[in-house]
Amino acid sequence: MSLLLGGTAGTAALIVWARYPASMVGVPGAEVSNLNPPTLAAVTFGLAQCGLALLLRRPLRRALRRPVAWAAVALVNLLR
Repeated sequence: MSLLLGGTAGTAALIVWARYPASMVGVPGAEVSNLNPPTLAAVTFGLAQCGLALLLRRPLRRALRRPVAWAAVALVNLLR
């Protein structure tokens, strides 16, 4: 939980007070990008995403024990 909250708070603080761009993906025509070169805001956003993934790991494992849910994930994965 602390990884998610810390990453989110860090990202918000960098956007609000340090004036980093709010977009975490490359936007054509933008003066500054968070991705090229990677900025501290991109790192804190990644930390928040890792925290969220860790929190969702157990519930998602439980949900994917059902054959229908697992088949849906497998099917979507094949479409890529």
